[in-house]
Amino acid sequence: MGIFQDIKNSPKYIRWTQWEYWPMAAFYIPVFPYYVFLSVRAGHPFFYVAANPGIKSGGSGFESKYDTIKMLPQKWAPKTVLAPKGMAFDEVKIALRQKGIDFPMIAKPDIGFRGLLVEKVNNYEQLKAHIQKYKIDFIIQEFIESPIEFSVFYHKIPGEEKGKITSLTIKEFLQINGDGRTKFGDLLNKSPRAKVILEDLQLRYKNLWHTIPVKGKKIKVVEIGNHCRGTHFVNGNHLIDSQLHELFDELNRQVPGWNYGRVDVRCDSIEALKKGDFKIIEINGVLSEPTHIYDASKTTYWKAVREIARHWKILYRVATQNHKKFGAEYDNPKEYIQSVKALRRYVKGLEGE
Repeated sequence: MGIFQDIKNSPKYIRWTQWEYWPMAAFYIPVFPYYVFLSVRAGHPFFYVAANPGIKSGGSGFESKYDTIKMLPQKWAPKTVLAPKGMAFDEVKIALRQKGIDFPMIAKPDIGFRGLLVEKVNNYEQLKAHIQKYKIDFIIQEFIESPIEFSVFYHKIPGEEKGKITSLTIKEFLQINGDGRTKFGDLLNKSPRAKVILEDLQLRYKNLWHTIPVKGKKIKVVEIGNHCRGTHFVNGNHLIDSQLHELFDELNRQVPGWNYGRVDVRCDSIEALKKGDFKIIEINGVLSEPTHIYDASKTTYWKAVREIARHWKILYRVATQNHKKFGAEYDNPKEYIQSVKALRRYVKGLEGE
């Protein structure tokens, strides 16, 4: 019985028996024939880029995060500095002071996705070590202290007056509660979400691993809202209403060339979100996902796959309408494929360092 219990509690068992942890291919291979059908119907393999002509390749992963942040209305944009590859660290510090960005800060690759190399840093030593380890462009942002992160998926058919929100996700960060008896590492080992990334957490918290948190102390273990970092994605679609729709229609009007994608925001409450009292962490394009599908308590794997297919249908409508009525261009296939290959080399190089 003990052996079987150990197997059931192992990270590999959790990853392969709980579909929300399955690799991307498991969600997109079933949808691929439908994508081929839509491509033939549109007459172009990369028709989807036309949905967001204001973002490079519609937001296919090649775009600069710094450039997309600059598109945002100032009231919703976080303070952000670009630290290009090779920039002297003293110059980075000067730029941060000029922007009024204090610690803690968020450092992330200017080109990246799914939480790749995103780190919260608490001092200049950590910041320097992180951005100089990788020979790439980074952006450095103020850390938004607001306790709640939401992901809002929005689209608007070009030519129509109003858009639609099809997904609202509440992100619950990985947290442990001290009981005054149990060690930090043992508390994490009791959490299925922590077990999946336990090796990473052991490295990150090696100095705290054998300490005993005091009773009643709540420790937010991860403050980066990515599923692969242990964050629980909660389906919040029941909170979508006309007030939220009007707010994101306003955002759409103020961000030229963005009609489809997911917006990740931080704020104090759902009421604050609906009032527009938030900061946008990222604005994503055509390859972003409606993340509410990863709430396994409210859906199934096949329903999640159907929801992805439904969003491809929406994307087809947005992109082809934008192309036919407003002249939004499709990317040159050869150049697009070259960009995909370059992105793969880039990611592979980062993962290998």
